[in-house]
Amino acid sequence: MTTTTNTPVVVYGPNIGHGGEFHVHAPGCADIVRGRMRDQYAAERPMAFDAASQQDVVEAVYADIMAEGDADWTAYASEFSFFPCCKLRERTTG
Repeated sequence: MTTTTNTPVVVYGPNIGHGGEFHVHAPGCADIVRGRMRDQYAAERPMAFDAASQQDVVEAVYADIMAEGDADWTAYASEFSFFPCCKLRERTTG
């Protein structure tokens, strides 16, 4: 039996650029503490929630769009940059 552990994440975006439309960090990481994310993207309101995987993050952000079409989470995964502070496995299942 595999135990799924949720990890708090902070998602900045969209339209950040730098390799991804969304940046995913752990709360309290160095980029946030130093104010880099807060200062550089002051107009952006970060989303904060718990996730067990990168899949969970993508599905949470794109839930409405995914509900309208056939694409699964992998169609949107390239729009996210998961930073090293945010230690999430890739998939929730499989």
